[in-house]
Formats: sequence, structure tokens, C-alpha cells
Amino acid sequence: MKAKEEKENITELVDYYEHRGDRNLLPTIYYYAGRIYAETQNAPQALDYFQKANDALKQGEDTDLRSRIYSQMGYLFHYQEVYDEALKMFTAAYQCNKATNDTIAMIYDLRDISTEYESKDNHDKAFEYLKKAYCMAKQYNDKYMIANIEHYTASLYRITNKPDSAMMYAKQSFKIILLSDSSSAYSLMADIYKQKGNKDSLLYYCKQIEHIGNVYAKKIAYTNLTETYLDSKEYNKAKHSFKMYKIYSDSVKAIKRTDIIARMNAQYNYQIKEKENILLKERNKRNRIAIILSSTIAVMLLTILVIYIKYSIKKRDEQLLRYKLYKQILNERIQKSEEHIHTNNLTITNLENRLNNLGKQKNELEKELEREKERLR
Repeated sequence: MKAKEEKENITELVDYYEHRGDRNLLPTIYYYAGRIYAETQNAPQALDYFQKANDALKQGEDTDLRSRIYSQMGYLFHYQEVYDEALKMFTAAYQCNKATNDTIAMIYDLRDISTEYESKDNHDKAFEYLKKAYCMAKQYNDKYMIANIEHYTASLYRITNKPDSAMMYAKQSFKIILLSDSSSAYSLMADIYKQKGNKDSLLYYCKQIEHIGNVYAKKIAYTNLTETYLDSKEYNKAKHSFKMYKIYSDSVKAIKRTDIIARMNAQYNYQIKEKENILLKERNKRNRIAIILSSTIAVMLLTILVIYIKYSIKKRDEQLLRYKLYKQILNERIQKSEEHIHTNNLTITNLENRLNNLGKQKNELEKELEREKERLR
């Protein structure tokens, strides 16, 4: 019920900051949404929110938050046993913390990177990164951090069957680790002494686990006690230890069944989410291609339209110019015709005047001729 309320509350917060609130706070809201879904074992939704948080951050903005996002994504991928992706996330977190010179975070990032290499059975790389983390922890001089790295180093030496080296680091970290995780500290010591064949010390630490260990540690401890008592022919103690082993073995199986179901559900949901993402990417790809084609066609049509408009304007200008020239020529011709008519009219008037003058002269001459004739008579 509490988890459901937390989801509802964070969903409301996300909706508020996506649409109305200060968008600068959105990456932080996405981050905490991812944390809530991670705690409720909804890995796909948690990863989705962490990715949104990372995308919402601007380049170079809040490197500390970005490193925490990468770390959380790394743990989720590790839980899904997607170790390559987890390694990428922890490496990215380390680069972020390196940029801000956050030594403590860098040490834990190196430890987490080492864990992923161990999960991939690359023990050389796992040791390499643990040594880097150990050197940095020594330089920082934080005893709890040093003890934490020593504990991981001891565990890695035990896994690679080097009990002496494992014991050296385990003893160095034992007292401090005991304060925070006594079950893990006693279990590690018991495993190392079992590798070394020291039954008395193995019994001592198994007895300690009987009182303060968790179910996982107690299951292993009672296995070791059963074997040890059988070897020493203490059959009653062996019988009691085996009975206790069965009880804790059933408890572990029940927890593991729950974990496996949760992991299978998370893995199934993650795979569905991945398929959805692939389909979405394909759809987006097709949409991008359609958009590109549409844009190309639109650009081509626009180009053709622009060329046609320019051609039409040019043709119109040419026609207008021809019309102006035609009108000018026509006006010139009309003007010349009018001038020619005016000249002709003047010529005709002059000729008419001359004819009139000649007519008068003729009349005068005729009169003068008549007078001359009359005089001669």
C-alpha cells in the first residue's frame, strides 16, 4: 500500500513538473521517480525514468546528479544480469565523478566496476580496478572506505582460491566491517578458514553466525558445521546442524523463488520494454524517412513554384516592356503623321493662295489686254 501511494505521489509530481512546475527541477523529479520504481522492483519503468532524468539534464549541468543516475542504472542492469550495460553505466558514473574530482564517489565507482568484471569472470580486470580503488581510499585516509575495499578484495581473493591473500585483507577490514555487516564479515572469515583447512577457526566463526547471521550466512554455516561434526564423528551435533541447515535452506529457497520471480518479471518487462523501444525506434525511423521524403517533395515543389513565379514575372516584365515600346513607337508614328498632315495642309494652303494670286493676275492681264485691244482699235 505504501509503495502504491509513493508511485501515485511521484506520478502526480512528474505530471505537475512536466506541464506546470519549474522544469529545472524535472531531472531531479525523474531521478526520484526512478528510485521509487527501482525499490518496487519495476526495473523497466525505473530505467525509463532514469533515462528521462539523464536526457532532461543539459550538457555539463549537475554532474553529481548525472553520476547518481548512471550508478542507479548500473545497479538495475546488474540485477537484470546485463553485465555489459551495467559496466558501461558504472564507467560513465566514474567519468562524471572524475570531472568533479569527487574522490569518495570515484572509489565506489571503481569498486562497482570491479564487481561487474568479477560477474563476467574477468578476475584480472576486477583486481585491477579494486587496486585503484584501494590506492585512492588510502590516499583519502577514510578507515571505513578502506575497510570496505579491503573486504571486497578479500572476497575476490577467496573466489580465486588464494586464501592467504584473502585472510590478509579480511583481517585488516574485519573489525570495521563487523560494525556495519557482521554477517558478511563472519561468513567471509569462515569461508577463508575452510579453504585453509582450519576447522577450529571455521567452527568458531560458524558459531558466531548462529547467533547474528542472516539466513544466507546461517545456511552456509550449518552446512559447514554438519560436515565438520560428521568428520569428528559427533553425530548428534551433525544431526542438529543438518536439521537447522534444512530449515534455513528452505527459507533461502523461498526468498530465492520470490527473487527469481521478481527478476523474471522484471526481465520479462525489460524485454517487453526493449521490444517496444525497438518498435518505437523503427516507427520513428519510418516517420523520419516519411518526413524527409515529404520535406524533399515540399522543397522540390516550392523550388518549382519559385522558378515558375520568377518565370511568370519575367514574362510579364517582357510583355510590359514590349507594350511600352509598341506604345512609344505608335505615339511617335501618330505624331509624325500629324506633323506630315499639318505640312501638307500648309502646302495646299500656299498652293491655293498662289492659284488665287495667279487668277487675279490673269484677270488683270485679261483686262489689260482688252484695254490694249480697245486702244488699238
